[in-house]
Amino acid sequence: MSYSSFIMGVFGLYVAYYAINIVYDSFFRKEKKPEVQEEDVVLVNDEEETPQLVDDEDDGEKEGSEESKEDEEDQEESIVMQVEHQGIPFEELYMQGKSLFATVNL
Repeated sequence: MSYSSFIMGVFGLYVAYYAINIVYDSFFRKEKKPEVQEEDVVLVNDEEETPQLVDDEDDGEKEGSEESKEDEEDQEESIVMQVEHQGIPFEELYMQGKSLFATVNL
């Protein structure tokens, strides 16, 4: 038996197997209905948020609004991030790149 006839035989078996499965699933298999399960919904944040009107001309600041001032103060206090490193200067990066690729011959 040659190699190509073996491959064609295996291919034929695969085609026959999948054809039988499709016919069986289409006509003979009884359909099982999935059971409906109720899921418990857990709310993490119980506070209700109210929509606010955004005005382009106002730049987001309202005069005399104590809530907006308190919100801004809270945001300013919560966004305190300390910068540890600003990156590498270009000259240092250039020199490191030159030293890394010095041995590359084109």
